Amino acid sequence: MLLPPQLRKIIDVIGIQAKPIVDEIRTTIAKAGAAANERHAGAAEQQRAIAAAVNRLAEELVTYQKNQNAADARRECRERKTLRALRASFACSLLLAAFSVVSTIAAVVSTKAARDAAGAAITSADAAMKQVNLMQYDQRPWVALTPFIDGDLTHDNLGDAFFYLRFTFEALGKTPARQVELAITAFANGDMITEQKKLCLSNENRRLITPTLFPNQKFLVERQRFVIWKKDMGLQVPGGPELSMHKATIVGCAHYRESLTEKEHFTPFIVHLGVNSEVSGDKTVFIDSFALQETTIPKDRLGIRPEPVGLAAN
Repeated sequence: MLLPPQLRKIIDVIGIQAKPIVDEIRTTIAKAGAAANERHAGAAEQQRAIAAAVNRLAEELVTYQKNQNAADARRECRERKTLRALRASFACSLLLAAFSVVSTIAAVVSTKAARDAAGAAITSADAAMKQVNLMQYDQRPWVALTPFIDGDLTHDNLGDAFFYLRFTFEALGKTPARQVELAITAFANGDMITEQKKLCLSNENRRLITPTLFPNQKFLVERQRFVIWKKDMGLQVPGGPELSMHKATIVGCAHYRESLTEKEHFTPFIVHLGVNSEVSGDKTVFIDSFALQETTIPKDRLGIRPEPVGLAAN
């Protein structure tokens, strides 16, 4: 059908103007189709995830059932073992009760034999305890203390006397001695036993010598000065007119502890200061008093004499 030229021209103009609208409609349709496809793909993915979750849940249910069955089996096993243990304990109790009854009957029947056996056991225990005590004494530390003169005896212008001693500590035991201490005093007149008890049986007037003294080790203590006051010195020597100092006595106590048990021990000593005087020729005699008119007495003339009485080392 042939259209008039004017009408065709109008249609062509309308088509040119409507093309953008048609293109936009086509684009919108294409985007809608793509979105629909995307939603379809998302739904499929969700279905696959749900299926996988269902499968995992099924597997976990199977695993849980297996674990539950195993736990039930272990519980039943424990219950059976507990029951067997109770039965065994009950049977053992019955046996012990029966044994006790039999033992009681046997003890009643053989009382003398039981007394003899008990006496033998006590004797054996006493012997074992004595052996333990001997071992303890054999292994414990022992500390010996040796004093010696270490200077001249001098007097000051007031008449007070000064002298000097040193001490050697020696470990004689088989184990170390710990916390080795010394308590010491000197006096002219006094009860030496009372003074010694004060030093050995109390914690007063102690001075640390060394923290540890090992077996066979010797330790030399520095020189120590002692004073005898004039007011405490003696009067006349019997048979002589001169004034003398009588019985200058040094009393001391060495304290120490065992390494393992911390048990404390002490070594007491009492010595008297005196003068070695010549009698005839090379023969000398120790005199535990000396004339005060001698301002200085040389070290080589001084001596000390141990006192045999007093506390014993523990």
